[in-house]
Amino acid sequence: MALQRTAVSAFADWIERQPTKQQAFGQWYDKYWPDYAKHCYDISRNVYIMQECVCQFGRLLAPGMAWKTAITHPTLLRKQRQVCLSVEVAPNEFFDDATTRIYQKRCLDVYEQYVSDGE
Repeated sequence: MALQRTAVSAFADWIERQPTKQQAFGQWYDKYWPDYAKHCYDISRNVYIMQECVCQFGRLLAPGMAWKTAITHPTLLRKQRQVCLSVEVAPNEFFDDATTRIYQKRCLDVYEQYVSDGE
């Protein structure tokens, strides 16, 4: 619920910076909403890709599997590509250096939990 309030607050703060300039609501709305809607859509796709790819990583884990084997497994790489393409994002566009580090950190957390739970 706190995340939802934060998102709503961020949106409200952003909208406050969109001057109405005595326009009708529809004119005002039509000037800012298309760009904001695209931004929201892009963020949603990125969140979806990250969550689905981490989930695919967790499904791939098997007893005794080493971290390096798991994170570079050909099946995982194929599934990552499928997830990206399913939302019309090129895998190389999503998996840049920064995103790869975040993804690997999240996968490492899943891996460590898997190992600590006794596989």
